[in-house]
Amino acid sequence: MEREQPAPEVTAQDIERWLDCDRDRLRRLEARRLTLPDEVLEAEIAMVRATIGQLEAELHYLAVVARQRRIKA
Repeated sequence: MEREQPAPEVTAQDIERWLDCDRDRLRRLEARRLTLPDEVLEAEIAMVRATIGQLEAELHYLAVVARQRRIKA
């Protein structure tokens, strides 16, 4: 089965580390929003949220694949 995302060499631990970084980034951006309402800042927040959603989906995918492999084994 070929897949596009995540890359074959990417592990769940890699994704979890990236998620931690992006969640921290989101907290910092949202804190800035309170003092500096800005359309560019809102766009950046939306991009970080989208990235977090993608990484969470990739973790879910890896978990489903791993579960299916265990069931078949």
